[in-house]
Amino acid sequence: KLQFLYFIGGRACVCACEFIPEMYYPPLTETERLQQLLVVAGTNAISIPCIWKLMKFGCYFEMWIGISTGFVSVMYHSAEAMRQPLLGMNDGQWHRLDNVFAIMSFVSLILWLMDNNPRTDEFLRWMFMAIVTWGQEKGPWDLTYTITPIILVCLLLILKYVFQRRLPDYLKNATDRKTFLKATFFLSIAIYFFVKGLDDRRDYLRIHHGLWHFFAGISFFVFFDLPVSSKLTSIRAPAEHQKQE
Repeated sequence: KLQFLYFIGGRACVCACEFIPEMYYPPLTETERLQQLLVVAGTNAISIPCIWKLMKFGCYFEMWIGISTGFVSVMYHSAEAMRQPLLGMNDGQWHRLDNVFAIMSFVSLILWLMDNNPRTDEFLRWMFMAIVTWGQEKGPWDLTYTITPIILVCLLLILKYVFQRRLPDYLKNATDRKTFLKATFFLSIAIYFFVKGLDDRRDYLRIHHGLWHFFAGISFFVFFDLPVSSKLTSIRAPAEHQKQE
């Protein structure tokens, strides 16, 4: 009987620790909270050059997704580190928004690489915004709802060029191909650190999560250097026209 009671009691403690992290993880000191805040909030600054580039390109949807991603990420991690609401929202509420805009950043990037016409881009942007928002309201801590929209838009990218039986223009040119591979390399590093950062116990200062921010920001900056033909008129042509004048 005693063994049975010990077993039941142990299982209850484990279950409680899953829902109350402080029972399993020792609370952070004030210094550690400040370090965590500086890492996860400060590394979002890497997105500023990419946002500036998109503004110069006139890609305002992508620009505002980038601004929202950076701002909301700072607010989420700040609320989490300080253990208090910010702007009337707790860290759980900021977490939902953080996921929405982070996922939409990837959706926007893939749509850029798809090289669609403006009407198709407009349709897909708002379709994915609806899907992502619904998914994050349903399960913001469930990776299924984070990964599925990204996989779906990647499948659309692949299927488009498979049915058209051609490579994207940015893979035909040697210089652009190197740019694509460089951006993919940085993104691979970012994904590695994202996965490492999922273990809160080991990454309690969010060092790995901060490196995810850092390398993802570099990757996006390089990816948006790729010239896509549907945006050449609105992006590259005006700059070239100004040079000629």
